[in-house]
Amino acid sequence: MYPNPVSFILTVDLGDFNGVNTTIKLYDSSSKLVFEKQSSSTLKIDVSVFAKGLYTLELSTSDKVLRSQVVLE
Repeated sequence: MYPNPVSFILTVDLGDFNGVNTTIKLYDSSSKLVFEKQSSSTLKIDVSVFAKGLYTLELSTSDKVLRSQVVLE
């Protein structure tokens, strides 16, 4: 994912998951789900509507879950 920190558009490049049905979830600092979408290719998320702060991005497939932190500024 890039850029990080991000202000407007967060690009989620699925990399090894390209072509694999992946669930992308974004959680705020209180672990509330604020975004969820299914995708099998690179996805752009408009994060300008969310409050600034630390978020957790979760990518999950049928057999793997990856989490990383993203900063909205």
